[in-house]
Amino acid sequence: MTGGDRLSSLPDDLLRHILYFALVKEGATTGALGRRWRSLWPSSGAVNLDSRSYDDLDRYSKRYVIMRDAREAFAAADGNVTKLTFWYSEGEDDDHSDYESFAFHDDVCEAKQDMARELEALLSSPAASRLEELRIGLFYGPDSDAPGAGMLYNFSIGSLPPSRSLRVLHLSKCMNYDHEVHDPFHRLVELRLHLCGVSFHLLQAHLLQGVIDGAPQLATLDLDGSELWTGDPRWQQSVVLRCPRVTTLVLANLDDRCWGDKGQNTMELDAPLLRWFRYQGPVRSLSLKSPQPDMTRVDLRLHVPADVPTDGETCRTFVQSFSNATIVNVDFELLDDQYDGGSVPHLLMYNDAMNFHICHLYFESNP
Repeated sequence: MTGGDRLSSLPDDLLRHILYFALVKEGATTGALGRRWRSLWPSSGAVNLDSRSYDDLDRYSKRYVIMRDAREAFAAADGNVTKLTFWYSEGEDDDHSDYESFAFHDDVCEAKQDMARELEALLSSPAASRLEELRIGLFYGPDSDAPGAGMLYNFSIGSLPPSRSLRVLHLSKCMNYDHEVHDPFHRLVELRLHLCGVSFHLLQAHLLQGVIDGAPQLATLDLDGSELWTGDPRWQQSVVLRCPRVTTLVLANLDDRCWGDKGQNTMELDAPLLRWFRYQGPVRSLSLKSPQPDMTRVDLRLHVPADVPTDGETCRTFVQSFSNATIVNVDFELLDDQYDGGSVPHLLMYNDAMNFHICHLYFESNP
């Protein structure tokens, strides 16, 4: 039996499951295999687009063709799309000096906003009404996947069309400082904001809390490299993040502006069901509102930047906030010229006085 015959012998449901993970360009070509195949990929439920599949095109053609393929894939699926993954990048090899040209910079900014608007229009169409998983990331320019790289695009999370089916929402590089969520996310269980900018303000309703409040089943919240806008960075802010159903929480590499100009802001986490917490960033005034009796694991990777004084007592107080966890892993990321052999390691002196064990102490040189 030939390889093609073995593949054709598989049942339709299994073939649809395989095609669920295929990119649009590959999935669409399977229709050439025969009449039976023509309906399999469109009925798989997934539309997956990755700009790397279009790297043979120049940037202008790539922008047009990937959006054209997205629209055609949704049309072919005839309202049966349950997953959209749209990953677009361009200009990774550009020189930073290219963006000093106003004409070039404006062209790129206009292109990313046009693409974001086209995606919002696509998501507002009836063809997207059954989406369960949505992942979008638009990356423009060199080093665009680094925290603080800029080049964000406007994308209104709060204005996403009503969806009673959306379970997973992952967004990268979008900027949204709205203060309202128009419709709740009834079935959302996982939210990831990667390198995004969202409002997070004490004195007014903010988008992030609005999304959480409108998602009664949200169990996983992942904020990675994002800017939480807390207002004027010169003022001290004390904010509370309420996550009533969240069991897994990640706060990693938050933009420094979240903590204020001098790291003076405080953040309190109100997450009574939290079981796993991961934090990566500088030692700051971050605490839990109340002890979590079921917390099983805490992973802390603490940056100790040279411009912020940090001593053993400060680190100990920070780590002590999570003393109810069964396992606490603590890593330190230090600069060579900052490590004096004495300051941060003093944390170990308090280990016996704590009611948990530091499982891992790690020092990384960062040239």
